[in-house]
Amino acid sequence: MEPKDFFRMLYPPPVNVDGWLTVWERHEKTTYYFPATAEGIEAASQEAFNLSSQGKDTYFGVGLRRENLGPDKRGAVKDVAGIPGFWADVDCKEGIHSSDALPTKGEAREFLLSLPHPPSIIIDSGGGYHAYWIFNSGFLPTPTKEDRERVGKQSKLFHTALAALMAEKNWKLDNTSDLPRVLRVPGTRNWKTPSEPRPVEAIEVSDRRYSLETLAAWTQGIITEKKQQKRREQMFATPTQIDTEAVVEAVKEHWGPGERHANALAVAGLLAKRGVPQEVTEAVFQKVMEIAGDGDTRDRMRIVSDTYAKVVAGEEVAGMSALPEALAEKLDVLVPMPDRVGRILDDLDGNWPNVFKQEFLRRLAVLGSEELARFVAEVKARGGGRVVTASKLEKIVAQTRRKIKTEERGWEIVDGGGDPSAGGARTIVGRFPPAIQIVPENFPLPMRARKSEYWDIRNGQVVKVEIGNEGFEITTPILDTVILLAQRFAPIEADTGIEKWTVAWWEKDHWRYADCPARWLFDNKKVGELIDLGIPVSSDTANDLVIWFDGLRSLAVLGHQNAPELPTVRGVTRCGWYEIEGERIMVWGREVLSAHEKKENEEDEDTEGDDAAKAEGCGGNAEDDIRWTDDISPLERQILGSFAAKGDMDTQIRFLLDTMTKYPQIAFGIGCAAGAPLLRFAQRQGVSEVAGFLVIMVPRAGGRSRHQGKTTWNSVVASLYGWPGTGESGRLRFADRTRVAAGVLFATNCDLTVHLEELQHLARDVKRASAQELTHLIHQVSSGMDRERGARGGGGRRTRGFHVVCFGTAEVDVTMKLPPGSGAHERVMKLPPMFEEESDRNRNEAERLTDMASSHHGHAGRHYLKWLVRQVEENGDEFIREAIRTSIDYLRRDLPTDPSARASAGRLATRAAIGMAGLSFLLDSWGTAREDSRACLASFVRGWQMVVAGIPTENVGDVALAAVQTYVAENAESIDGLRTSEFAPQRLLGTKTKVTDDHGNKVDVVALTDAAFAAAVSREPFDLDPAQALQALLAEGHAVGRTEVLATGAKTVRGKLPIRIGKSVARCICVHWSLLSDNEESEEDEDDSLYREPEF
Repeated sequence: MEPKDFFRMLYPPPVNVDGWLTVWERHEKTTYYFPATAEGIEAASQEAFNLSSQGKDTYFGVGLRRENLGPDKRGAVKDVAGIPGFWADVDCKEGIHSSDALPTKGEAREFLLSLPHPPSIIIDSGGGYHAYWIFNSGFLPTPTKEDRERVGKQSKLFHTALAALMAEKNWKLDNTSDLPRVLRVPGTRNWKTPSEPRPVEAIEVSDRRYSLETLAAWTQGIITEKKQQKRREQMFATPTQIDTEAVVEAVKEHWGPGERHANALAVAGLLAKRGVPQEVTEAVFQKVMEIAGDGDTRDRMRIVSDTYAKVVAGEEVAGMSALPEALAEKLDVLVPMPDRVGRILDDLDGNWPNVFKQEFLRRLAVLGSEELARFVAEVKARGGGRVVTASKLEKIVAQTRRKIKTEERGWEIVDGGGDPSAGGARTIVGRFPPAIQIVPENFPLPMRARKSEYWDIRNGQVVKVEIGNEGFEITTPILDTVILLAQRFAPIEADTGIEKWTVAWWEKDHWRYADCPARWLFDNKKVGELIDLGIPVSSDTANDLVIWFDGLRSLAVLGHQNAPELPTVRGVTRCGWYEIEGERIMVWGREVLSAHEKKENEEDEDTEGDDAAKAEGCGGNAEDDIRWTDDISPLERQILGSFAAKGDMDTQIRFLLDTMTKYPQIAFGIGCAAGAPLLRFAQRQGVSEVAGFLVIMVPRAGGRSRHQGKTTWNSVVASLYGWPGTGESGRLRFADRTRVAAGVLFATNCDLTVHLEELQHLARDVKRASAQELTHLIHQVSSGMDRERGARGGGGRRTRGFHVVCFGTAEVDVTMKLPPGSGAHERVMKLPPMFEEESDRNRNEAERLTDMASSHHGHAGRHYLKWLVRQVEENGDEFIREAIRTSIDYLRRDLPTDPSARASAGRLATRAAIGMAGLSFLLDSWGTAREDSRACLASFVRGWQMVVAGIPTENVGDVALAAVQTYVAENAESIDGLRTSEFAPQRLLGTKTKVTDDHGNKVDVVALTDAAFAAAVSREPFDLDPAQALQALLAEGHAVGRTEVLATGAKTVRGKLPIRIGKSVARCICVHWSLLSDNEESEEDEDDSLYREPEF
């Protein structure tokens, strides 16, 4: 089906409105407008084809637009001129979607066609189906606001009914009922996976057409049926238990001729309303009829069934008041009232915002403190904890109780403020109807401090009204338009950001918005900043404007005048774990993962037709009231972009399982990556003393390696949580970065992973500072704290904390540059390269692994994090500690026998155990088969054994000595005193001589020049930092130094002594000759003229 054929079916000529057909492409976010005419449809069809041919996802607005809004606007509800029918966007498992509760395409098609009213058209969108129910009356216009509200409500109800039917099959249907919805154009392509575009094509085209009344009646029938079914389940979920025999004894005395029918109605009504199951009531009636000789079974059973049906439907039935007094007294005792808390919960039916309606607040006001506490606990357990909090409910219930007492005294209550002499509530929307888009309809005008003054909105302006002594009014315009607070933005962690508000102001015929720091709004010295945003403010009215804003804030935040709350957006400044009102959430990139899924009937704010469009700008379906702060840095934005999902989750999981089984290094890396979200709990529970650790892949024995799979390893591990690339939005970052940038990197990736490449560039020089940078990196990760910095205005800035697992690669073993005794070695786990040598086979394998990781990434880690959040929310975090402790015991069973290596391995086991526990949880979250799980865990243990094998058994001093020994032996002909050749070398590297040690003894040494020593220790396979090597030789007593006393009184050891070499004097490193020669004999009889240490 070509686009024009499809458009003609939706908008058959002549279209009875003057509307515009829109074509929208997602990449550039450009909208193209075409008149709803035959020529316009032809042009729109051609444009859609052209855009798709350019590799762009192409959509159309189902509802025609009232006017051409320009290329930058798609249109809102108010811009819709009418719709051709109802529609649904059914996601299927074959697509790339965030939910797993989806049908296959075959199941979805069978379901749609089995409906009593099947769709007129079904379009395969590439990842699911777009179904259309076309009206038989042609295009349905919506010329007025009331029309749009009516049709929009019916569209939403239609989706609700359809979602309810799909929910019976455990399938999820996203709410796409909004009138300005855009869906894919048939005849184009779905470019979500650019390498494999899918055709958007019609699979069902029929002449079925429906009236609005037919679809509305079917919708209402489904919704009513589901509501009654749900109400019945809730009413009798915890049935009232009664003594059946005692009830029968009481009722039989009042079952005589002439009273049976009336009493049957009353008894059935009483038992039903008090929660007695229908089958129990029927059993009571059967027994009573048997005893009383009542043979009219049909009438009595019909009374029971009709009564219960009415109760479930919410209709009135007879009950206690219709019974004889004596029977009523007995049954009141025998059939207890259901608890008041349960009844309120049943009546709320999960619509938690209704708690704050007066009918429910008044019922809550009569509850005792224990009942109210139980009510709050029940609401939280049923998923309403984010709407109904204890503190908020207690405050509002207390206000309601005061209100009831006031009414009982006969006093009048006026809600809303405004003119003190005016009766009733006065609201912002009542004075300025367009404000309904910004504040709730019942949001009051704020009061002023003086009773003789009040705020008002007149002629589209905010004014201050003063009432004079004679009763006349003095009106002072404060603003030339209406300015309101629309939304509050408050950081979850109070010390990580500033409070902001979204300000809305009316400009001509629409609202404009701006996010402003609170100080700009509530400090009259700062309010002038609003001028730069285009808000119509002047210095003459600044003070009153601040008072206006403050009044609005008091209403919105403190609930003054019983004002409803304005939306509050909670801000995050990093990834990782957060806790909001007792609930833990996980921030993964721009997506918020919580234990509670979005309600199926909750309307999405977006208006696009598939997951790619739904996730635009936020990395997924983030919680509506949680988002990142606006003032994050460009680097942080790049980091957030690396958390992305691409490809297929099942394919990624299978790839990781196979790769982990084959390569222990990858199993170990993936496990440690999965352990990153556990670090916070492990440190707090005392099973780990560090906030993070490093896992690096370097060559063994200080050698160098290239093209042996190190970057491949890093990429595969990084693909767990995002895109494993090295670009702006890649998970892999180069290590050569400033400390400030490193701090931002770690803090933003909190509770997750960081991946660094080319660590040797961090410590590439022979200077001591290079090793210090590496040491700083290791301590920064393990301590979980950024560098402390001073604030510009004095004091100190907030120090950012984090928990991360840092993965790194290097061409050399950079740990050889670390200072001895620093403890840094025991915070790094080293793995050998994946491939022993470079070869065509290994190169092809590396490319295969990298390509797979790039094509399928992010899904598996996101799924794991969602699983982990649910586990922590439902079970607490004790299970994490137990899993880590079990893993520690397992990994410590077989440690090296060398005392030094054994101690280091024992300490590293606590880090590896976090990874082993993480891998176990990861496999559980995937639902991995037992055989695959065992294979992956066994491979992880082999990776741990590689780490243990890489723990050095000799210290840096011994390695440095071996380097010097080898160098001296190889270059003896260039060392004076060791030469045997009669030919002089071009350059002397050192000399054999005597020096005086700190005890006054002359000792034999080989003195190497600074350059020669550096060449000796920094070459392969030793690759030591010269400064660190010298310090290690002095510490071990292998080299001779000279202790000097500084002017401060402190002592220092000079490791380079002035030695005469040939005709010049150079500062040299002096290594004991006895350690460099096999000759054990003393050389005390040598002529003192050989002693070449000059006198100064």
